[in-house]
Amino acid sequence: MVHQKSAFSLLELTITLFIASIIFALLIPSYQSFLEERQESLFRDQLQDAIHLARQMAGAYNTKITLCSSAHPPLCEKNWRNDFFIIKNTEHILQTFSPPHLNGILHWRAPLHYPDLQFFPNALTYQSNGTFWYCPNNAEKPRWAIVINREGRTRVMNACRTCPC
Repeated sequence: MVHQKSAFSLLELTITLFIASIIFALLIPSYQSFLEERQESLFRDQLQDAIHLARQMAGAYNTKITLCSSAHPPLCEKNWRNDFFIIKNTEHILQTFSPPHLNGILHWRAPLHYPDLQFFPNALTYQSNGTFWYCPNNAEKPRWAIVINREGRTRVMNACRTCPC
């Protein structure tokens, strides 16, 4: 009885590896954009959670609560690329949020041009309303926005066509 060993030839293995490398080369850019979009989504959810938490803490502590970004807390800055903080009475840091590293810029726009978002003890905002815009690098339009009304409630807008970065 003769046993034949079956195996792949070198040519078959080379062709298989060549096809697999082409497939991976096509998938890598879409996987990278998927990861980028996932990081942006995570950041948006984290920011929205921070806004809700600051609003709840204003009512719970019965005092003014500030949400702001800073490299040197508790001083608030207009640059929202740093960590952001929930601050009680402009001096006591209650919570710190470290956003993931993103290839974009977060803008905060409010009617009175304050660099921070403040909640009164009744959970209303100090400003009439405001908006956080996230603009990816080299983009003409924001990818998403979180709009905050006077009552401190939020809503998310995706892919605004008329909003400049």
